[in-house]
Amino acid sequence: MDVGATKGRQVTIEGPIIITPSGKKIFGEFNRHEFKYEIPAGDSHAGETGHFAAQHDTLAHFTRSGSSQFEEWEPCPSPMS
Repeated sequence: MDVGATKGRQVTIEGPIIITPSGKKIFGEFNRHEFKYEIPAGDSHAGETGHFAAQHDTLAHFTRSGSSQFEEWEPCPSPMS
């Protein structure tokens, strides 16, 4: 699943692996509707827990442990190689 936020950031979630906006590939906790991971060094808010929760097929909410706010992320096309 490739999702993007309105600020031009994109992540790819493939099962238990996430590719963060900075391009880091790390493991997280994955289930059908959620993905949690520790935000890696070098990424904004490093050390906090990031959490994507699917709201429906075309919307996910992203929260992090240091904030009570959520961001809306929508599916976006996979980058072409």
